[in-house]
Amino acid sequence: MALDFITCVKQQIKWHPSMEPQDMYKLCYQVAFGAEHLLQDKERAWNYLQMEYEQTSSSSTWPLIEWLSEDVARVNLGTYKSLGLPLKTLFEVFVEGAGQCRGSKEDLENCFEVVEKMAQNKELPFEQKAWSDFCKGRQTSPVHHSLGYKLKEQPAYRVVDGQGARQIEALLDLR
Repeated sequence: MALDFITCVKQQIKWHPSMEPQDMYKLCYQVAFGAEHLLQDKERAWNYLQMEYEQTSSSSTWPLIEWLSEDVARVNLGTYKSLGLPLKTLFEVFVEGAGQCRGSKEDLENCFEVVEKMAQNKELPFEQKAWSDFCKGRQTSPVHHSLGYKLKEQPAYRVVDGQGARQIEALLDLR
């Protein structure tokens, strides 16, 4: 599967039209680094996943897997739940993949450059100035989704590596 970052951004905008600069920054970070920043405490992560899963409505609105690159994907909890797939499997894939994503600041900068060009070409749901203002002086660190995105999109997913996403897809083949 070949998925370039421009295609990824266009897909994300189509699926999630309320993206703001903060959400685009988060997407860039996830493509570059995966979910590595989320697993400092596995027990806490498991408890949080269980809680979020219980609060997430079973839905097939989103694809089960949103590929962000060949190596990183989002697994949508609502769709996962609607398919009756085992939560423990998702958690195991999430944990295993979190240690595998070894991006670099250069990867992140490459994503930023793509977004900057797309913003200049007015291909994004926000202005180029809003993107520049958000990124100005920012350290390389993960961010949360914007409030507008949270309210409109109600994101509930886990970022997994490509191998983990393919394992999830294989679960469907076994049914």
